[in-house]
Amino acid sequence: MEKLRTIGKAVLEPNGFFSLDQIVRRTGISRKYTTDTLVVFSKEGLIKKIRKQRKEHVPGHSAMYSLTYRVADRKALAQRIAPKLKEDTAQDKMWKVIRYLKIFTRSDLIRTAAVSRENAKWYTKMLHRAGFIRPSRSGGGPGVEWRLIRDCGPKRPYVTAKGTLMEYKAGLHRAREQ
Repeated sequence: MEKLRTIGKAVLEPNGFFSLDQIVRRTGISRKYTTDTLVVFSKEGLIKKIRKQRKEHVPGHSAMYSLTYRVADRKALAQRIAPKLKEDTAQDKMWKVIRYLKIFTRSDLIRTAAVSRENAKWYTKMLHRAGFIRPSRSGGGPGVEWRLIRDCGPKRPYVTAKGTLMEYKAGLHRAREQ
């Protein structure tokens, strides 16, 4: 799935037309896998093949073609490669608790959202890195109260393992460094 997403992002980058060779160079993914992925995108109506020209023939190898494409449905392609968010996860429960309490401790999260200590610790750390919550004091330890400083609404923010926030723009998720 990660290779498909990488190819999809490389296809969305250029404006207008792109070739198979450009995508292979940009992504570093094998020509065979890239061709197969572009065929799938083409069958789904996300991209259209514009031109197929035969490249130089190398004796002992199969014929190579220079393929030129264009994006047919940019929004649908962005939605196709976007990470899928699951509903009613532990992170969703913790986000609801955080929004309701506004000021909380990790123990509050563990009890109210019924999650493990490690899960609560990881999620508060990631939300802190992304700028959604702030601790009452530095140093950590028991008794630290966390305060919600940025509320993005009922849907939880999609925070990656590095603490970067994924934004939703036209169905395409882009990492934004804080």
